[in-house]
Amino acid sequence: MSLTISCVRYILLVGCYGVLCSGEDIVTYTEAGVMVERRDTDGQHRRVKREVNRDMSGFNHEEKLAILRKHNQLRRTQLASDMMYLEWDDRLADSAQEWVDLCDFRRSNDRQGLAGYPYVGENMYGDTHKFDPAAVVQYWFDEINYYNYKTRGCTDVCGHYTQVVWATSRAIGCGVKYCPVLKGFDGATQGYQVACHYGPGGNYAGEKPFYVGEPCSKCPLKFGYCVKGLCSLRPKIGANGGNMFQIDTLVLTVYVAIVGFMLLSSR
Repeated sequence: MSLTISCVRYILLVGCYGVLCSGEDIVTYTEAGVMVERRDTDGQHRRVKREVNRDMSGFNHEEKLAILRKHNQLRRTQLASDMMYLEWDDRLADSAQEWVDLCDFRRSNDRQGLAGYPYVGENMYGDTHKFDPAAVVQYWFDEINYYNYKTRGCTDVCGHYTQVVWATSRAIGCGVKYCPVLKGFDGATQGYQVACHYGPGGNYAGEKPFYVGEPCSKCPLKFGYCVKGLCSLRPKIGANGGNMFQIDTLVLTVYVAIVGFMLLSSR
């Protein structure tokens, strides 16, 4: 179950406090995280149909949720004291999509100040066959086998793993493109290119990706809620069949005040 709310400028009831949204955005609260998606210019909320083998460009709604859910599930397993609860940011998805649309399998440039973040991290993946988006996240995470937390040493490639679990990253957006000609990908002439952008980015030299300890014991002050072991801007206030939605306390306060006023007025 998920709760989808259309953001309206200047109205607090929509619950956009603390979430990057505008009048054209759609905020979806799910157990996977918080998704901020942009409406088309004609006001329609469109989902991209998945083309498994050809002409694929952009993840659809369900695939975004799968990517977000997998990230937060894996981040919980680290038992970190300061791990952020990831949210989906369509601005990051746009920047990732713009890069993969070039069909050039290499790191993007100039990610300083991108999408409103001081620095944006990046994970990339390529495949010549159809794939499960959540499995891509697991593939990155599995680099944990090469990483030594105590020494911060790495015996192979570890940067994808450390970005997936970088504690201070709080938002993600991903893009995908099927490329008839994918330059620079292991000699392959065609395939899928995936990129995820993280805001703010991690992988700072000499720093640990997170601090081990009691979950949520070292959350930043403005992240005053603990959602299944992850630091969050919003509390978990409801559940249904194992799924939950989150809503800002300001919204709840306003709602209670309105209900109280209506009850008093009806007497």
